[in-house]
Amino acid sequence: MFVKKFEAPTLEQALTLVKKELGPDALVLSTDKKQGKWFRSQNVEVVAAFEKKQAEKEVNFAEEDLAQVFPYRKYRDAVAQPKKKPRVEQYIDIAESEAKPSQASTATNAAGILEKSFTVQGFSEESARQLALRVARQGSTTSGQGLATRKIQAIADGVRMMPIGQLVSRPIAVVGVAGCGKTTLLVKLALCLKADGRAVSLSSLDKRKVMAIGEMSAYAKFISVPFEQGRLSESKVGKCLLIDSPACSLDGVESWEPQLMEKSVVLVLDSTSRLEELLRIVEKTARFQPQAIAFTKTDLISQRGVIYDVLRTSKTPLLGVSSSQSFRVPFNFLEARALASFILRTGS
Repeated sequence: MFVKKFEAPTLEQALTLVKKELGPDALVLSTDKKQGKWFRSQNVEVVAAFEKKQAEKEVNFAEEDLAQVFPYRKYRDAVAQPKKKPRVEQYIDIAESEAKPSQASTATNAAGILEKSFTVQGFSEESARQLALRVARQGSTTSGQGLATRKIQAIADGVRMMPIGQLVSRPIAVVGVAGCGKTTLLVKLALCLKADGRAVSLSSLDKRKVMAIGEMSAYAKFISVPFEQGRLSESKVGKCLLIDSPACSLDGVESWEPQLMEKSVVLVLDSTSRLEELLRIVEKTARFQPQAIAFTKTDLISQRGVIYDVLRTSKTPLLGVSSSQSFRVPFNFLEARALASFILRTGS
């Protein structure tokens, strides 16, 4: 083993001398700071060693033989200096690798961007992930008309719709919590059915709220339909009876609930509520066995993915959406693809 000290103003310069003198395989034994020759100057002292492999023959440390031990040292005699073999560098061009990412990485990034596009629309993480995978399987995830069409189709495939014609064979009762917009929605349904040429009448079970029955009677008179009280057993032939109910209590059973037997029940949900609260209402009102769900106040939300999450989780069909709290704005009976466009804000 050959040991030698090297001294330089900085550690980097000292290591450069070590590499230049002993080669890249030199072993650094120690480093230390040392007072320099000039006032307040400090040098770095590095002790390094070079060890020959046992397979190599021992040589005398004459100048001509040292060239074999220290091939990186410069000599006066150019003839004695051994010829250096060209080193084969193996490296990866980082710039090139970053400029051309792998196909797997590109696909992962594209799927992540697609999933985020659903998340910003109000979809839950689980729904966004499932929809992104469904869209990615069908083709390219880059932007364009084709991508928008596949997103609409993916949402439409995950929901079910309930035509109003399947409900009118029995009296229709709307249920929901306080403030969800049941009464306004019921009047909108009456106007839509009346415009469709059906005979409509209104009624109410709400004896809890002051003037509730009087309010419904006033609505019936205003839109020129009959108001029926105490005749809720069945709809007359060719006539659709629409029934308003008191605000649901999520704890316990109400005395008026048995009167909803053998009726088409529509659960009314306020779309401005959080997903967790909406799912709790769906769970607590399952005892009514609602045939469909209707969303109100959809004009007050920008992230409409919550509609999809409720329908997917509850597995209940959608009757339609109400985009205003005014009964003069018609109720929207949407098909699946129209609902998907409405959620993605690509259509009204």
